[in-house]
Amino acid sequence: MAVIRTSRGCPFNCIFCMIGGQKNQLVGYGHQWRAYSAKRALDEIKWLVTKLGVKEIVLFDPEFTIDKERVIDICRGVINEKLDVMWTCQARVDQVNQEMLTWMKKAGCYGIGYGLETIIPNVLKIIKKGVNKEVAESTIKNTINAGIQCGINFMVGLPGETPQTFKENIKFAKYLARKYGEDHSVL
Repeated sequence: MAVIRTSRGCPFNCIFCMIGGQKNQLVGYGHQWRAYSAKRALDEIKWLVTKLGVKEIVLFDPEFTIDKERVIDICRGVINEKLDVMWTCQARVDQVNQEMLTWMKKAGCYGIGYGLETIIPNVLKIIKKGVNKEVAESTIKNTINAGIQCGINFMVGLPGETPQTFKENIKFAKYLARKYGEDHSVL
């Protein structure tokens, strides 16, 4: 098993995040997203699989799916090279589509960790997340339908959160687990 990173930075503005949201940061990866080319990423994956015998890769990019064509090109390469590897990645719920999910599954992706943080509209606005509950559920449904497991990350104690909004987030997480998690695809 190996953990690799094929991109750094994040173009989004979430206020809690040291990777992209805090523009005046002294540490971290910064607001500008930059990535290995698909060929460079594929070369690294191929080397790990063929030279070191790696069977599983965790793509630890903060946002692996920002450049959809790059993701699909990497997936095509894994398939064309017949690399026997399974892998996971991190993504935003608004940065995947069905075509990408289909390619990812074919290339060995078995899990995606989505940073949802909260479903409360006014908290989402405060933290500048730029997503909503409907997009999140649609993406989770599409991910499960593609045969990929989901992990959904929520944050506790965000600005604007109350005990009631905390309960609403828990209720939504349980709803997702009941609706889509019969086979434990949503945890």
